[in-house]
Amino acid sequence: MVAGFEVMPGDIEKLLTPAEVADMLSLSERHLRSLTAEGSIAAINISLLGARPRYRYEPSEVEDFKSRRKVVLQEVFPTSRPASRGFSLRGASTGASSLEEIRARLVAKRTAGKK
Repeated sequence: MVAGFEVMPGDIEKLLTPAEVADMLSLSERHLRSLTAEGSIAAINISLLGARPRYRYEPSEVEDFKSRRKVVLQEVFPTSRPASRGFSLRGASTGASSLEEIRARLVAKRTAGKK
């Protein structure tokens, strides 16, 4: 019994350290601290009252964070969006108007250099 609650084996998840979570998410501990401070990922402060905060993370919170941040590449980089300003194959220094034309010029240049 913990604080008046009956706890069954397996009910309590092992808490993860910031280093473990940062490694799981492939980011720095500093970035993890900033995500925690902004409320993007929930943490548990295990330090004594008045002491410097020491955070631990529940595995389920880490999984929730990952699922909230998951995006489909199509949503981030839609193919129907026009190219950014200042970029155009037509205006490139090669004068080529298509990728195929650029490739053909590169192949011709390479074969000419081998002769």
